[in-house]
Amino acid sequence: MTDVFISYSRKDIAFARLLHEASIENGLDTCIDWQDIPPSADWLDEIHQSIEQAHSFVFIISRESIDSEICSQEVTYAAENNKRLIPIIIDDIDPNGLPDFIASLNWIFFREEDDFDFSLDLLLQAINIDQNWVKAHTRYQTLALEWDRSARDRAYLIRRDDIREAESWLANGEGKAPEPSELQRVYIFTSRQVRNRTLRLVFGGLAGTLILVVGFSVFAFFQRGVAVEQRDLQGTAEAQAVEEAHIRATAE
Repeated sequence: MTDVFISYSRKDIAFARLLHEASIENGLDTCIDWQDIPPSADWLDEIHQSIEQAHSFVFIISRESIDSEICSQEVTYAAENNKRLIPIIIDDIDPNGLPDFIASLNWIFFREEDDFDFSLDLLLQAINIDQNWVKAHTRYQTLALEWDRSARDRAYLIRRDDIREAESWLANGEGKAPEPSELQRVYIFTSRQVRNRTLRLVFGGLAGTLILVVGFSVFAFFQRGVAVEQRDLQGTAEAQAVEEAHIRATAE
């Protein structure tokens, strides 16, 4: 897991390096793609994995990045995974050229006329706020994606008491940023369903076993009663036979 993924246009690489170095100096673990290579399936898959494993997504917005297809792919994928999006502005741009999910957020200005250190403090605050929530968000989204990519194999679901923790996290998601994704909701709900079904099968099996045990115990009890009764009857019959023999002997 990393603290932040930085998305930028290659034409803004000088500012991207400056921001990257400043982030590291302030204790952040950053992920940024320095490779100037044509996009490929493998490259895009690596980028997606890096975005998934980052707690926050910083988008360096400039005239170039607005028109960048790669930047568009990266920020769209981050939005699809409900990542914490932090837009920073390095140019005077027209907000109408931005997607609604970016234009509606609070921007941090890093233009030439802005105080870099002041803007950096605002960025660090935005990244570090409510870190426990954001880290859990990243963890559950990563687990949910792994489950989804494995044809939703139940082996990838949340186990035992960890489900309660996940449900508690989900229940506290109202008003949080980023909010839980739909995939996370389905993942946690399905984990609970499968867990309950498993418990019902286990308790059902235990109940069936208990019924059999009790049944055998009752049967054995009655069998013992019958045996005792037959023994008593046999004893009584034997006593009567002895008594009758004694009477005959006395009569003779």
